[in-house]
Amino acid sequence: MAGKEEYYDYTPSKGTAVVSLAIFGALFAYHAFRLFKTRTWFCTPFAVGAIFELIGYGCRVYGSSNPDSKLAYILQALLILLASILFAASVYMFLSCIIQTTGQHLCPIVWLN
Repeated sequence: MAGKEEYYDYTPSKGTAVVSLAIFGALFAYHAFRLFKTRTWFCTPFAVGAIFELIGYGCRVYGSSNPDSKLAYILQALLILLASILFAASVYMFLSCIIQTTGQHLCPIVWLN
């Protein structure tokens, strides 16, 4: 293929990306529903992370058909990695809510202060 540069060192699987897109789409819909129903706004980073995953896997689906698309390659790599940061932030927010609900005197992490 003269003139076309491929950015992937492998051939991305379109089927796997579509399945991942469907799974994250269903989970995002459920979490968004629960977020608004229970008004647990501290879960917002989790929902944003799921949106990043959706866009990232959407770009991977597009990139599997167009391996010479630089924008699709950059977006899928960046957004799929950034989503994990938001998921980790959500875990710490959940932990904070659990500590506040059960009482700080029960948490060994707080004892260190």
